[in-house]
Amino acid sequence: MGDIISDLHSERHLTARQFRAAVLFLSDLQAAHGDSGGLVGSGTEKVQTAARERLRPPGGPHGIVELDRRLNRLRPHERRLMTFLVTHREQARGKLSDYGRLRSGYSKRETARAVTVGRIGALLDTLAEEYLGPEG
Repeated sequence: MGDIISDLHSERHLTARQFRAAVLFLSDLQAAHGDSGGLVGSGTEKVQTAARERLRPPGGPHGIVELDRRLNRLRPHERRLMTFLVTHREQARGKLSDYGRLRSGYSKRETARAVTVGRIGALLDTLAEEYLGPEG
């Protein structure tokens, strides 16, 4: 997904705000959350014995729980786009125009790609509101 964002940014399809939101989101996705780095080894309770302040929820305020909340607030069409962005390089063709063709029915490659770029911009606007607050 990061490569797509980088390409769209270099092609000047994203605003600075959209790009900042994408960077923050990708950073959250790639972050190690909590003591286990996102891995769970056992289902037993953990006793807080350290002198440091207790973490709330796992991973702290900007940890996995907040990321999960952000992802759960996405609309179904935004989740479908996110799935495509994450998995598109695994597909045989996996071009931005493929998604645009599926979602819009346009057959011309440039038009279908433009549909996808527009949808990515809209997704990043949603993420910008989540990470950066409303535009003011």
